[in-house]
Amino acid sequence: NYLGIEMPYPVSNYTIARLTDGSGREVFAIFGGRDNAGPTNRVQLFYPQTLTVSDITVTDEYPETISAAGVAVVDNKAYVFGGYDGASTVIASTHIFDITAASGSRWTPGPDLNLARGYIAAAAVDGVIYAIGGDTYSGSLAEQTIVEKLDTTDASPAWNDVDAANLPFACDQTQAFGFDSDAAYRFAGSIIVAGCGQHPDEYAYSLAYDTAANTWNESFPDLNQARRNHAGAFIPEGEGIG
Repeated sequence: NYLGIEMPYPVSNYTIARLTDGSGREVFAIFGGRDNAGPTNRVQLFYPQTLTVSDITVTDEYPETISAAGVAVVDNKAYVFGGYDGASTVIASTHIFDITAASGSRWTPGPDLNLARGYIAAAAVDGVIYAIGGDTYSGSLAEQTIVEKLDTTDASPAWNDVDAANLPFACDQTQAFGFDSDAAYRFAGSIIVAGCGQHPDEYAYSLAYDTAANTWNESFPDLNQARRNHAGAFIPEGEGIG
């Protein structure tokens, strides 16, 4: 708690998105997660410019009680999909959050995943969202190789599990970062998967996915330390030559 700021309700295993509200303020929104009693449907906001927080669950609760969903942001909308109830159920639902919409009407339904699962790595490239790996549940969590993609520009968007190459090995509880094709970085048009869990084990394996070639590169540098269920963020630096 370096900033001395606390969220209204303590949760773990939540999903987070960086958005801009209707007043142009940067805001980090977290959806669901687990508290001491189990998964929740809470939606909480943190405004880094003012160091203020709020809970908007009363007006805009997450449509399901869930943790460990995937999330990606396209055009300032958070697409939240899949999830795990922490006991026995994984879900396929997608819900779309528009922070600029009127209070009480910020959620709209999206298409279901083809495979219900939680702990999905998520990234977006050029308006296409990728749901990478994750866990199904049948008595225990089971890591997956499946990769699905959702083209948000389609008139009737649907998750496609045919045209995105599956992972070369199963991964869950990891982080992924997407770079648009016009990004000023060497990874333009790519997705980087940083680490690979295979619950309850963790590995340092990392991967790069070329969205144009639809291929995975297993020689991408691995993490220095094996881990799973970790946090992660891409922090731009310099002119994008790194």
